[in-house]
Amino acid sequence: MFALQTFSDWAEDTSLFAIASWIVGITAVTTFLWRSNRKIQPFVNAVREFLEDWRGTPGRLGIEDPRPGVVATLADHGKQLKDHGEQLSENATKLAAIESQVTPNHGSTSKLTEDVQDIAAGLAQLTQRFDDHIAKSK
Repeated sequence: MFALQTFSDWAEDTSLFAIASWIVGITAVTTFLWRSNRKIQPFVNAVREFLEDWRGTPGRLGIEDPRPGVVATLADHGKQLKDHGEQLSENATKLAAIESQVTPNHGSTSKLTEDVQDIAAGLAQLTQRFDDHIAKSK
């Protein structure tokens, strides 16, 4: 079986060169990882920020408001577009009703013109009757 050695037993069995090699190796690997991390860190930060924007961030009490993610924002915009579409269809219905009132009727007159002409004829009759009444009273 494998027996666990103490540090002093291990140090007696291992040469100084092997210990120095391990220290240099661990230092080299640590230095490489640290320098690689410094060069990769901006990319990692950009990916992290992108993912935060994609998923959104919850609000933290007293620090910042929640920010919805991309999917939630797109869903909200879709709802707004649907609401605007419904409003546009209502406006189109109202516009069609207005156009039917002001456009020519069978190519001759418009309904609005007919109404104005009826009012003008009624006013002419009233004016004539008033003039006749004034003439009789003199």
